[in-house]
Amino acid sequence: MTFDNELDDMDETTTDDYNDGVDYDNIYQQLESLGHMEFGARIPLDLIHSLLEIHEPSIGTKREFMEVTTKVMTLVGRLKNNLLPQGKHLKQLKSHLVIPFASDNAHEAVSYIEQARKKVAYGDKLLVNTPIDRMNERGREKFEGDKRRIVQAKNSLETKLKRCKSVFG
Repeated sequence: MTFDNELDDMDETTTDDYNDGVDYDNIYQQLESLGHMEFGARIPLDLIHSLLEIHEPSIGTKREFMEVTTKVMTLVGRLKNNLLPQGKHLKQLKSHLVIPFASDNAHEAVSYIEQARKKVAYGDKLLVNTPIDRMNERGREKFEGDKRRIVQAKNSLETKLKRCKSVFG
């Protein structure tokens, strides 16, 4: 099973609300005791499947595949949430999850911020090109509030990107 870029795009808040009876904190502790939560660690997906007590079917229903994917992605989200306060993050390499070395964090931080900036730019273009004359008064008020928020987000991202580039080159 591969995740492509899903690790980077997932919303961690959704994984914290998912309750499937798995003790994710215990799995984190097991991985930590095995030394898999350190910089440079490689965590085989087979180990993740084993700890989750799941077996990806070679043939199955969409629901069966989604259950496996949801459990793995929930664990990945929890791991990311636990690692971030320690200055660590996860990346996917084929059949492994990897905790890159600390020296890779600056590049990763800039990459995240640049991705966010592109999304803000897309949102900005959408707002600029939105036909205001097709809205009622309430719609125009909401639109103006949204427009202010996107300008604030854009300014905040630009500031953060400049800080990252100045600190890390």
